[in-house]
Amino acid sequence: MGRPQPRSTTTARWRAPTSRWATRSSSSTVRTASGWSAPSKLRGGARRPERPPGPARVPVHPKGSPGRRSLVDWALPPNYSTFGVVIDQLFWIILVITGIAFLLVEGGIVWFCIKYRGREGARAHYTHGSNRLEIIWTVIPAIIIAILGAHSALVWDDIKGSSNRPADALEFLVVGKQFEWNITYPGVDETLGTADDFTVRNQFHFPVNEDITILLESEDVIHSFFIPELRVKQDAVPGMTIPVWFDATQTGNFEIACAELCGLGHYYMMASVTVHSAADFDAWQASQAPAAAQ
Repeated sequence: MGRPQPRSTTTARWRAPTSRWATRSSSSTVRTASGWSAPSKLRGGARRPERPPGPARVPVHPKGSPGRRSLVDWALPPNYSTFGVVIDQLFWIILVITGIAFLLVEGGIVWFCIKYRGREGARAHYTHGSNRLEIIWTVIPAIIIAILGAHSALVWDDIKGSSNRPADALEFLVVGKQFEWNITYPGVDETLGTADDFTVRNQFHFPVNEDITILLESEDVIHSFFIPELRVKQDAVPGMTIPVWFDATQTGNFEIACAELCGLGHYYMMASVTVHSAADFDAWQASQAPAAAQ
């Protein structure tokens, strides 16, 4: 048998750490006017998906804007939707009930661990349980869950039920694709499918205090249309057109995020949301007409 060959020292894997980091730092990361850009390649040689050109996806929230939040915020985001109140109430009711149940169960476990811990000379006590207690802790949670389920169904129907879809809402077509949102506006005639429609990428503008319906579609994979401050979250499924409606109660700047993992570029699939006064929205939409006609 021949002598075993020594392990090669020429590959980057077995080089000194300095070579490894030097190799990593030689990526195509560059600084631009807007900051540092991501390297064009990922580890292992895979190419990072390029961001399509266009306006910035993350809106800048000026001080005092509804969309501005602190870095650490454990509460729900501010609500600027007409049906956000009932959603938040249901959330807190469920949180309190499940929180109490959690404390009781975990507290009982800790208490049993301490009270019945092994002691020298202690004799074991055997029990076959209590039918009465078992019935109580089964029936009471079942009743609570049934009540919460019935209440949740009513809230869901108010928000998602087809019979509650506003008939005179302003409609938009929103199409998700890797990794952007394309919004088609109805134009000055406020009717989709006519000659004055126009499409804007990653910018969603609409008026305050008006029923808004979006027709949500996906061009490739499943995405999730999510505006936390408006309590709107809906999956966009290829081959389906899903209506979603809401009514914003305050002007401001917000953000659409994709809440469904949809590929390597999922982390930057976001768009800006601007809620205007009625007059400002009409002016903005009219300003887009010349560009759309070209």
